[in-house]
Amino acid sequence: AQQTQVHFYRETCPQAEVLVRSVVQKWFLKDKSIPAGLLRLHFHDCFIRGCEASVLIDSTEGNIAEKDAIPNLTLRGFELIDEIKALLENKCKGIVSCADILALATRDAISL
Repeated sequence: AQQTQVHFYRETCPQAEVLVRSVVQKWFLKDKSIPAGLLRLHFHDCFIRGCEASVLIDSTEGNIAEKDAIPNLTLRGFELIDEIKALLENKCKGIVSCADILALATRDAISL
């Protein structure tokens, strides 16, 4: 079984955790409530079937995504996660999963 591991991306994307933390810190300086928003976002993602980042998926025509379900309409932090994802895709395309980005960002926000 896989285990949670600090510095998991040390070899494949060495800057991942530093980049995540830098974006989270930037947002935290603008909005001190962002840790609570990310914690709630992460909780809603993990609640039913595990932490797989399904709450980040956008709806399409004919398919209402989890993000747009009534209990999730007040979730916050999507833009922060999108910013981190774009940054990591620029540095290490296709390496860091969205689920890990959400987990790392939430961890860093709570530590602030």
